[in-house]
Amino acid sequence: MEVIDDAFAYSAAGTLFWREDRDGSIWVLLARRRVPMMLGPVYSFSIPLAVIRSDESPEEAAVRAAHDELGLMADTSVIEPFWNASAGRLSVSLFSRKVQSQLFPKCRGSYGDGSWFCLPEDGNIEDADQLTREELRSFWKKVRKQNAS
Repeated sequence: MEVIDDAFAYSAAGTLFWREDRDGSIWVLLARRRVPMMLGPVYSFSIPLAVIRSDESPEEAAVRAAHDELGLMADTSVIEPFWNASAGRLSVSLFSRKVQSQLFPKCRGSYGDGSWFCLPEDGNIEDADQLTREELRSFWKKVRKQNAS
């Protein structure tokens, strides 16, 4: 039974790269996730994640995900937490990294086709899955709250 329980344990982290235009528009970098399905692959845009290893923190896993999946460098001192969800032995921690200009990712691994999206207030990016939209809405609220301060 312990082996089965371990099979359902999943902790992951990721970094959302973002920038702000002069007019205040928020742009986020998402990558197209490749998910194999019985009827063929399904593609949706999301924030790239990495499974948190036993020897690393969520911040370290988020930085590793940025490097391994997008080919982008970050470091734990410049990322900020914005979303955390857990249920039982499942958890996801997301961090953000503000950049001054548009970066061009070199996607690899489980992700491809990195694209910048102008983030609407409702987080409704057409090609993003429902969970990513929820994450982006949370991010939007955090950024707006910081900008109001």
